[in-house]
Formats: sequence, C-alpha cells, structure tokens
Amino acid sequence: MSPELVDQLSRLFKNLSDIVPTIIIAGNHDCNLNNTYRLDVLTPIVENLNHPNLYYFKDSGVYNFADISFVVWDVWDNEESYIRAKDVEGDTKVLLYHGTVDQSSTDLGFKLPSKVKLESMDGYDMVLLGDIHKMQTLQKYDKVNKKPIVRYCGSLVQQNYGEAVYGHGASVWDVKNRKFEHIEIPNDYGYATLDIIDGNLPSDWDNLPKKGRLRLRCKNTTEVQIKKVLSIVKNKYSKLTESKLYKVDSFINSEEEIKKISMGDVSNVD
Repeated sequence: MSPELVDQLSRLFKNLSDIVPTIIIAGNHDCNLNNTYRLDVLTPIVENLNHPNLYYFKDSGVYNFADISFVVWDVWDNEESYIRAKDVEGDTKVLLYHGTVDQSSTDLGFKLPSKVKLESMDGYDMVLLGDIHKMQTLQKYDKVNKKPIVRYCGSLVQQNYGEAVYGHGASVWDVKNRKFEHIEIPNDYGYATLDIIDGNLPSDWDNLPKKGRLRLRCKNTTEVQIKKVLSIVKNKYSKLTESKLYKVDSFINSEEEIKKISMGDVSNVD
C-alpha cells in the first residue's frame, strides 16, 4: 500500500466515522495471506486514528452491535472454521465476509468456483460481501427456508478496464425488511472500451464518462476508419484520453463462449 493510499484511506475512515459509526473488516489486499505473522495494513491506520466511531472487526467472531449480531468470517480463516448461524444468538444475524462465494460472477461474465457455498450461510438474515468488484445479488431473502439475502455491493468506483463504467457505489440497507437500495456514486472519470467492428461505432457509444481513458478494440477496421471514429468520439468527449488501441480477430461475447473457459479457485493463494 502506497503512502498516498494510506493518506486517502485514513481520511476516508475519519470522514465516515465523523458522520456515522463505521465498521470495517479486512480484505485479501490488506494482509499477506502467505504469512499470517505479518501485520495487516488496517491495524496501524485504525490505531493511529483512534476514532471512537470506527470499529475494526478484524478476526472471525461474533460482534454484538446495538441490536444486531455481526458475524465475521475473516480472510485468514478456512471454511471449516467458519461460524454457522445456528451457533449465534440474536434476532438479526448479519454475516460479513470478504471472499469469493461459489458461482459469483465477474464483470466479464465468468462464474467463479469456491468452497464457500450459499448453503453454508443458511440461518443468517443478511450476508454483506466484499472481494468481487461486480455488484450482484446472489440470493434473495427467504424467511421460511432460512435463506439470507446475499449481496456483493461491488467496488465503490470503477478500478480499471475490466470493470463496467457504471454500477458502482454503495448498498443502503433496510435491516428490518432485509432489503437494500443501490446508490450510484457519480464519477466523471472512468475507463471506457469501444468495440469497433467494420469501422462502425457500437450503438451505445455515447454513454461514456466525461473524463478518463479510452480503449479501442478494432476488428476489420482500417487506420482511416479508426481516425474517423476517434474524431467522432473526441468531438463529444474532448477530455477522454486515448490510451490503448488493439486490433483483434474476434470478441468473446456470448455466454456459451465464456462457459468454455475454465476458472480456477481464485481464493486459493497456492
């Protein structure tokens, strides 16, 4: 973690905690999973801030907060050690987990395998997930069958070309009714990709971020056609910077083509 990121993260935690009680848990980028004896990056930040409204639920366990029983499955633990809902007391049980759940999907449409199954979360009321950057709801709340609502809120803002331009922000929860509302965070900056086929712009090309970087992937397109396309785009989005240009023979677009690609267990550091 760079000094600049430490500074930004410290200010983010402080600003949030000044407004409302803020709970954080560790993610896979906050520690060295190959060496559990190393200090995670969040501990010194939290200790230095020493904010009365900032709560770091670092380890696996049950944390009673107001009338909610928060349960953490930490990134250092293994699946066999995870706390099950039947072993937790309370009327509202909320599971916090930063990791891959089986059959969660990426922005590119890949389904990810994992030893962590939805069935292992039965009995909880809500499951709030981190790790996968694509916003998605894996399961709806079913009180009768003791199935929790399971949701990745996704990344706060777009991180790179591998993520969609839109669909980033926060999930605001109605705990009583086990429902959420997605709040999109407006962002003028982004990573935009345009697929140019036979010299033609895609139909939705004019839904780009105002600023940021532009990537072109061209198929059956000449240099003259590329210059024409760039002229049209930059006439409307003058502050977009062209950063990458690829000439490709084909695109992987269909769901069937994506299914043919095998994905390993991304949660396994070995």
